[in-house]
Amino acid sequence: MSLSTTALVGRTSVLDAVVNRAAEGRSTVLSGPTGVGRTRLLGEAAARLERSGVRVVRLTATASASSVPFGVFLGLLDHATIVRIGAEEALGRAALVRAGVLALEPRALLIDEASLLDPGSAAFLLELARGSTAVVLTVTTGRRVPDAIRTLVDEGLAAAIRLEALDTAGVAGLAAGVLGGPVDAALTAALIEVAEGSPSATQEVLRAAQRADAVRHTDGLWRLHGDLPAPVAARRRAAAEFLEAPPEEQDWLCAVAVADEIADDLGELLCTDAVADRLTRAGWTVHDDRVRATRMRRAAQTEGVLEAAGPRQRRSTVRRLLTASARLGRPLTDRERIAHGAWRLELGEELPAATALELGALTSLADPALAERFLRHAVATGGGAPAEVALAEHLKRTNRLDEAEQLLGTTATVDGDRHSADDVARVLAYVSGFGARRGAQALAALDAHMLANGEHPDLLAVRGGLLWYEMRYVEALPALEQLRRGPAGFAAVFAAMQEVLVRIELGDAVGAQQVVEQMRGPSLQTVGAIPEGPVMFDWMSARVPAVVALDLPAAEPIAVRNYARMLETGMHAVRTPFAHLLGVIRTLQGEVDTAVHLLREAEGLPGIWRDSFLPVILADLAVALVRAGDLAGAAAALERASSGAVSTSQQGRLRLAEAELQEARGDADGAIALARGVADRARDAGALVEQWEALFAAMRFGDEGAAEALLDLQPLPGIARGLQQEHARALPALDLLELDAVARRYWALGLRCCAIETLTSTIRLRVERELPTTAAAERLAQWTAEVPALRHRRTGIDASTTLTSREREVVALAARGLPDRGVAEALGISVRTAQTHLARAFTKLGVHRRSELAALLDDGA
Repeated sequence: MSLSTTALVGRTSVLDAVVNRAAEGRSTVLSGPTGVGRTRLLGEAAARLERSGVRVVRLTATASASSVPFGVFLGLLDHATIVRIGAEEALGRAALVRAGVLALEPRALLIDEASLLDPGSAAFLLELARGSTAVVLTVTTGRRVPDAIRTLVDEGLAAAIRLEALDTAGVAGLAAGVLGGPVDAALTAALIEVAEGSPSATQEVLRAAQRADAVRHTDGLWRLHGDLPAPVAARRRAAAEFLEAPPEEQDWLCAVAVADEIADDLGELLCTDAVADRLTRAGWTVHDDRVRATRMRRAAQTEGVLEAAGPRQRRSTVRRLLTASARLGRPLTDRERIAHGAWRLELGEELPAATALELGALTSLADPALAERFLRHAVATGGGAPAEVALAEHLKRTNRLDEAEQLLGTTATVDGDRHSADDVARVLAYVSGFGARRGAQALAALDAHMLANGEHPDLLAVRGGLLWYEMRYVEALPALEQLRRGPAGFAAVFAAMQEVLVRIELGDAVGAQQVVEQMRGPSLQTVGAIPEGPVMFDWMSARVPAVVALDLPAAEPIAVRNYARMLETGMHAVRTPFAHLLGVIRTLQGEVDTAVHLLREAEGLPGIWRDSFLPVILADLAVALVRAGDLAGAAAALERASSGAVSTSQQGRLRLAEAELQEARGDADGAIALARGVADRARDAGALVEQWEALFAAMRFGDEGAAEALLDLQPLPGIARGLQQEHARALPALDLLELDAVARRYWALGLRCCAIETLTSTIRLRVERELPTTAAAERLAQWTAEVPALRHRRTGIDASTTLTSREREVVALAARGLPDRGVAEALGISVRTAQTHLARAFTKLGVHRRSELAALLDDGA
């Protein structure tokens, strides 16, 4: 779906300033580069001014009209006047144009591209601005403007506003308008890189990407499905400039475009310093002093050069790069080795299977498509079972589990090769157990393999992970701990990751964090075997405080930093855990709209982590949707979660999400029963954190017995967990002062959803006891104003009971349609007092207009 006209995005404050100034007779000069949206903003300003009754004249200056005195205004005049102008001297022409324009009585004169005005037109505009006419002009940055236009600004007659490129939020909003729905963060980042925040270029790129199927709508978000094309005009301009460059400059630009990045010592073998410096000064290339390398400045330049160069020049460039690389007196870096291997594949040169296999492992997360080329080459050139296992690992990471299982199902172990057999068993167990969420079956197959072939540390590590997956925590922990203490390698690092997850479930935050810190170093040493290992330890360092202690200030910065890093590096398969964790954090913080976006993103990203955790992702999405008031969306998410396999360890989270939905639908008893069932099951497995969460949910739903059970649990670490126990003590005792204090402390800790929910309950209790509610209601109004997405959470309160008697009187009259003065006269108060009462009532009721008051009364509020 593509919209013909998108909403103006990211320019609201500028548009408001221009319109307000013009309405008051004040002028504005808008400047900015081509494509930044000056013309569109001018059109929006004209439309808004006309709707408000302002007489607007809008014109566009052109190069052809600039050669004619007062050319920009001639289109406003009748034929007879234009004929007379042609026969007059200069002063007579000026007088006739001036009279003709003034006869139109414009209150606002808007001219696009004022840099093309002739001197007479510019002088006339200056005269109009000195009078009562608002002049709004746009100029292109870098173009010379007439002196009279400069005088407008210099004399303070017009405000100079520069339009900057759209920021991340602006690009995301514009993309959503073009595509007809919210977009994935990776797509937003790619758009910023390609279109550089230009609104027109962003729209062009998106529409071209739709035609090329480079963007697709999946799981509620528009996502990247291929490389975004650079804007056509920028590519053509770069290609034309490239073809006009001397041969030595073309050679260097083509080399940089092909290689993406060229180290300084390699560059010295390909290009002279003078040529390289000249092209850097011309804006073609940029030198990164940090890594001592040169790259193209813009994506459009890279695409333009490669398009203009053509296949023959590209092949010649690749051969020069390979020859120069062979002459370097040092080992190639991993990045250079990957590029070197890709060039050899491109030219059809020999690349040994062992080398391709190694390069595939190095490339895995950074460039999945290239990694697959290397691995498939390794398989095709006799790499045998190791190459097929590595390819299956890669297919697993890119969401092709069936293909991975089929590949390994046809892999034969040659001459009883035990190592190959163990590798196949390990990957199959991982793919079917975690990826396809068939943990029990994978355990049975793995145990059968080890019974026949003997135990192996790597297989035992995967087995320990599957025990965690099946909620056999007590059995898994000692086995994983022992493997983690063994020699550094796959077994130790993988076992450590699973051990951390087990300790999280058991509530052992200290032990989990110690394992994370201890295994960071080994995870970096074993990236060939577990490329995502270091990333997973970063994720767990945020997950431990977030899940065990509800310590959001400790977890959030780590999650935000790594989420941004995964976006920047393009490692989308390992962005999923951070998108998920941030979504959970944002839900707790009350930013449920952002949470829904992040969790939908996690649902649709590729990779084994997403496959393993999909039911949990969908359960947390359902909770966020419930808190956002979208019960139908929550039900749909839970249906998707239940449609596939759900591991034993994930079933409790799914049931708790179902309980949230039932409670929101008014079935508190059903919700309590679900939550208590999860608590009993978690208790039997020793899953302290899940048992705690289930009892706390049941308590929130109104189960006083759950509050007492929560107090009997072994304490979890952290201020927030202690506060939940204070909540559990205060609720059965109906200690309203303590409950109010608990709500305020939840808010201070960033647990805003809990704060609003607790304060809402407190207000209900106060209403039932006929106690004052004004202070609590005003605090609730303030909080919901800060997190407006949670305003619907107050619908269980009869909001009118939180109003003072005078506020109720004001609301009743205002809802009948009386203006402020009419309300004041009816009640015998001043207009200002009536307005103050009405403003307070609006805040408490969460409405903004009188029509909404009438709707509340119709609903019986």
